[in-house]
Amino acid sequence: MTFLPGEPGAWRLDGDGFSVEQLRIPAPQLHIQEASVYLFTAGRERLLVDCAPAADPSWLALEAALGARGLGLADIATVVVTHAHPDHYGNAHRFQAAGARVVLHRRDLEFHQDRNGDQAGYRDRTSAWLGMQGVPEVEHRDWLVARMAKMSSLPLRPDVLLDGGEAIPVGPLRLRVEWTPGHTPGHVILHEDAHRLLLLGDHILPTASPNIGIDQDNAGNPLPGYLDSLRGFAERSDLVALPGHGHAFDLVARSRQILEHQEERGRRVLRAVEAGARTAYEVRPFAWDDATWAGLGKGLRVNAIRTLAAHLERLGELGLLVREERDGWVTWRSLGGGTGDQLVEPGEADAAEHD
Repeated sequence: MTFLPGEPGAWRLDGDGFSVEQLRIPAPQLHIQEASVYLFTAGRERLLVDCAPAADPSWLALEAALGARGLGLADIATVVVTHAHPDHYGNAHRFQAAGARVVLHRRDLEFHQDRNGDQAGYRDRTSAWLGMQGVPEVEHRDWLVARMAKMSSLPLRPDVLLDGGEAIPVGPLRLRVEWTPGHTPGHVILHEDAHRLLLLGDHILPTASPNIGIDQDNAGNPLPGYLDSLRGFAERSDLVALPGHGHAFDLVARSRQILEHQEERGRRVLRAVEAGARTAYEVRPFAWDDATWAGLGKGLRVNAIRTLAAHLERLGELGLLVREERDGWVTWRSLGGGTGDQLVEPGEADAAEHD
């Protein structure tokens, strides 16, 4: 993830018979240092969007934040989980045991079960996939040791499975569910249209570029759809952008910034293949220099290769590269003459130029 300076403070809206409040929960175990939980209150009805990591001090801070508002676990009726990463669903089982219903997209239940139901199987599948991307076994073995050490054993058993398009009521409010695969296969964002609220989870963040990559357990490439989503939000200055980590932010400016970041990475990947790189692993030095790579946690290097694989696949879909499989590797070659200009949609260059 790429980090930018943040701003302090939490966001709140008080309306006629309801309130929406951001609870910024410390999470020193994360690179990003905090997680946001959103508390919707309408009379005696209360709903949370995400519920913070389970480990202390995050759980203690969330419990204290609710207590300061006169609330306990049993006062929360619904927990909507934007995606199945443990910093977002960590305490779902605690609220569920106290009577809350837990809501999750069905694709992220599958994602969670694929990873956590058979961790040895997940490790072996990931190892085989990394090998196909050209990563030497001696390296990806170490990466997977680091990654598996952080795998969650927390239960996630949703009561309600989403498909996208549903409306979740909270008193006079309606949270419209939009399925936004990318950061995870079943990631969702929530629109509260009456007050133009947009609860983003990790789809777009103010101080980090969310990882968007290919997962061997899920068909398709999420990157083109993610870029289309960014282009759409780059035109939505009317929305209040509420992220899963950090402060409310300028959605238009940040969408354009991440879009340009991703497009520039695509250009680097194209130049790498034109210079002779054949696999995602060989492309890596063109995307991250050795000093940056050395500072990247070993578990995060898996994500980095997933991101590069997504860019390579997109370049193939655009007709700029040719994909081949040989000797157990996925390799790429250039058709020649590519400048990367094809990566910018009509009208997008001007928007990026103004960032």
